[in-house]
This record gives sequence, C-alpha cells and structure tokens, in this order.
Amino acid sequence: MNEFGSVPNTYVADGHHRSAAAYNVGKIRRERALAAGKTVTGEEDFNFFMSIIYPDTHLRILEYNRVIRSINDLSEESFMDRIQENFATLTPIADGASHRPVGKHQLTMLMKKQWYTADIREDLLAEANKGNVVNRLDVQMFSDKVLRDILGITDVRNDQRVDFVGGSRGLEGVETRCNEDSIAGFVLHPIVIDDLLQTADANLAMPPKCTWFEPKPRSGFVVRLFDQ
Repeated sequence: MNEFGSVPNTYVADGHHRSAAAYNVGKIRRERALAAGKTVTGEEDFNFFMSIIYPDTHLRILEYNRVIRSINDLSEESFMDRIQENFATLTPIADGASHRPVGKHQLTMLMKKQWYTADIREDLLAEANKGNVVNRLDVQMFSDKVLRDILGITDVRNDQRVDFVGGSRGLEGVETRCNEDSIAGFVLHPIVIDDLLQTADANLAMPPKCTWFEPKPRSGFVVRLFDQ
C-alpha cells in the first residue's frame, strides 16, 4: 500500500462512466447511512471500486477512426472540395504506399476505393494554436471543420451519419465499413499521452471517441456485495 504514496497523480484513461457511477453509488450509500444515524468511517465497501494502474510509459493509445454514412445532399466531388476549403489538402496515395498518417496534423481518407492523405491546412493549425490543448487536437479540428461545418453534425455520439471504428480493428475495419455502409472513412493519427495529461491537468474533457487504449485487462465478472 505504501507504494501508492510515490504516485504523484492518477488519471482515468478508460472507464470514466464506470468510475462516475461507482462514485455516485458510494455517495448515495453514505447519505443513506448518515440519514439512518449510522457512523461512516470511510472504510465501508461502498467507498471503493476496483481499478488497475499503469505507468504512462506502459500505455499505448491507438487511433479511433471515423466513417461517414451520409454526406447530405453533397456529391462526392463537392464533399471533397469542401474538405479542402475547410480543413485539409487532399493528395491521392499511390498504390503500395502506406495508408496511415505519418504524424500529427495528417489524416488519411478513403472514398470510392481511393486513399488520400489529408494534411491539415497551416492557417487552420495557426488558428487552433491560439486555443487550448483540446482545440489543437486533430480530432477536434476534424469534428469542427468537417463534421460540424460541412455536414452539420454537432452530436457525434448520437448522430447516425457518423460512426466509429476502434484502432484495434485497423485499416481493414475502415475499409470494411466503406464497402458495406459508409461513403467515406477517415484514419486519424493516435492521440499522444502528453495531450491527454495536459487536457486533464487543464480540467478539460477529451473529445468523444478519440482514444483506444492498450493493453486492456482480460474481462471478468466482479460483484461486490454491500452489507444490508
């Protein structure tokens, strides 16, 4: 237990909703106990929930990619023109070349079985650099300049025109979706750990569906029984 005293900060990398739910259950249980006249010491089972701690150097973040199911009333050519006006310069990728972004501020796009690099425009990067760490994230700029400004998508979690392909599914997952039910796919460069830590330190929230963490512990079924 004393080893935890050497850990300066901990961050929730995966499981924010579960952590919040566990906290709320503990809060309700404490309030019930106090209302019943019981003594609450802080050692009760409801004050704890299970977690696993990794050092940031042992954590890998994969990309969380996007597929677009509808481009509204735009033609595919008009959609690509709007991307270049609003967001990034598109360049076809030659056969045999890598379809992955080479670094931050580059995405790749698949449309009509052709891959493109999408280099975020310099003026957009300069504008983003005036904001906070979240404004500077490629995924946030993509959401603002493509999903919102071109397609009118403001709620990426619930809008049926956009869907997500976890990084563990690779480029093949994006290609499969584009063959099955999507018009275009976008592969993002993975978020770097420093961006995540800086976002948390600034009391900001990461954009939805932007990180896919590895390693993931083997799933199990754990039940904690509270004393009645």
